[in-house]
Amino acid sequence: MEPPQPWAPLSPSDFAELQKYLDYSPRRVQDVLQDFSDLPESLDFEGFSLFLRRFLGAEGVPGGLQRRLFGSFQGQNGAKW
Repeated sequence: MEPPQPWAPLSPSDFAELQKYLDYSPRRVQDVLQDFSDLPESLDFEGFSLFLRRFLGAEGVPGGLQRRLFGSFQGQNGAKW
């Protein structure tokens, strides 16, 4: 698996692709965050990928999109999400 990309804002096309997944998501963010309540305060890329799979209810979120999303949530200083 490739390492996450450095911080960058989401492109309009990435945002549109994410929105397609969100439109069909069976869960709310609050529901999924409860599943992660026992984890450390920040998530690495693997934890973020698991969060996306649970939240979006989709196994097929492309890896490139996952890496760009993770990078956008990290923040400019590289802090984990």
